Amino acid sequence: MRQEYPFLVAGQWRTSQEPVEIRSPYNGEVVGLTYHATPQDVADAIEAAACAFAEMRRVPTYRRAEILEKIVQALRAQQEEIARLIALEAAKPIRLARAEAARAVL
Repeated sequence: MRQEYPFLVAGQWRTSQEPVEIRSPYNGEVVGLTYHATPQDVADAIEAAACAFAEMRRVPTYRRAEILEKIVQALRAQQEEIARLIALEAAKPIRLARAEAARAVL
């Protein structure tokens, strides 16, 4: 079963009318489905990033560190799933994909 992966813009999951099949370079099998962002999606993402930057500048360093630690914990909790996706999408051996996923949370 292939997984669908919408994209996140300004805290909202989005799709578009232009689906993109993610295929394994190993055997051409469809391993997932995502979407092309529209020009409006891109504009919304840029605007959201600018607003987030302005807000985060005012957040104390210790609080930003806490936020980043929560992100690391969430990535660690899904590390095996991330490794599996890397292996499928990039046709990498699972051992190498696990190492790549582990580096993301160092």
